Amino acid sequence: MHTKHPVMVLDKPELLPHTIGSQARFFAQSNSISPTVFLGMSRIIIPEDLSWSDLDHRIKHQVFFSPTKKTSALKNGKFEIEFLEEILSYLPETHPIFRPSDFLDWPFIFAAQLSFAAQIAGTSPKELFRIFCIDFVGTNRNSWEEFAWHEDLEPIWVEMELKKGGEDHARLQ
Repeated sequence: MHTKHPVMVLDKPELLPHTIGSQARFFAQSNSISPTVFLGMSRIIIPEDLSWSDLDHRIKHQVFFSPTKKTSALKNGKFEIEFLEEILSYLPETHPIFRPSDFLDWPFIFAAQLSFAAQIAGTSPKELFRIFCIDFVGTNRNSWEEFAWHEDLEPIWVEMELKKGGEDHARLQ
């Protein structure tokens, strides 16, 4: 599935989660992929009754993009869903499932999950950004140390569930 996207040229790292979220939302809406399905790939839980309109993060996190005269090194201008799915497949089964306390914060949790999966997959930040039609020109370093979005996450509570519905609890006594 390829949808023509505008290529975003960014030089400020703080704009990356916003832009990743905007590009992901645009792609998913254009291809009729629900937020539950799309974000579920990255182990993020969103109630099924929420639409992309409900999850427009720009309501809470205002960001303004301006046209630039810079030309991009990116040639294809296509959102690469296949590569995104491949990278997210590297999230371990034991990796936590996230549920945002405020659903409008999903792009930041999504970016954190992506960075974690990309590190495991051996994908560089700039390679990941290309999937979202983002040409990041802000630094010469291409290291995940520079984009440590997972450090911005703070657990509020942790929900636990017994395996097999608690059937094995007798052996714990």
